[in-house]
Amino acid sequence: MGKAKEGERRKPKQARAKETVDVLLEAAARLMAEEGSAALTTTRIAKRAGTSVGSVYQYFPDREAIAEALVEDRSLRVAGAARDELRKLISAPVEELMPRSVETLIDLYRENKAVLIDLVDTDPNLRSIAQSLAAELLNFSTYKGYLTHHLEERDREDVELAVRITGLVGVSAARAFVAAPEEPVEKEIFAREVGKMLTRYLSAEED
Repeated sequence: MGKAKEGERRKPKQARAKETVDVLLEAAARLMAEEGSAALTTTRIAKRAGTSVGSVYQYFPDREAIAEALVEDRSLRVAGAARDELRKLISAPVEELMPRSVETLIDLYRENKAVLIDLVDTDPNLRSIAQSLAAELLNFSTYKGYLTHHLEERDREDVELAVRITGLVGVSAARAFVAAPEEPVEKEIFAREVGKMLTRYLSAEED
């Protein structure tokens, strides 16, 4: 196998290496939440993580690599939490699942606002990474199976389109709600109304 190119982020292969990366990313996330993106320097992250600057450079060649890894990590966490919540509601009717899902996404974006909104909005490249991950991770089998069951009279292409559209609208709405300087309405009301909109879309007769 060839050596990694200079400047590439090294991927952890062993349990201890992964643990180190997790500690570094958690330190970076805390700094971002407390002080903003200016605090994401290798020196500050190393100090917060209780390790050396050399340990940071072992996995992250620069600040951009840290930011990208942080966005990827938090996106994966949000997607995993969203999947777990969906599994709890897998037997619920569409009109119940949709608003609950939007409310869950709002809570997850609130918990990860410093990274998935504040940090992402500082760099178009990070925004692209976050959008790509959101599109990919929301297209998961549990949700596809749920909509396939509830849209059993639709063909496969129509169901897959519904998965993409409802996922995109739900995520975009939740993100916009959290990113707003002031919440326009109460969270429960917002989730309910977006949920109604998505339910109507899914209930509409096929042309």
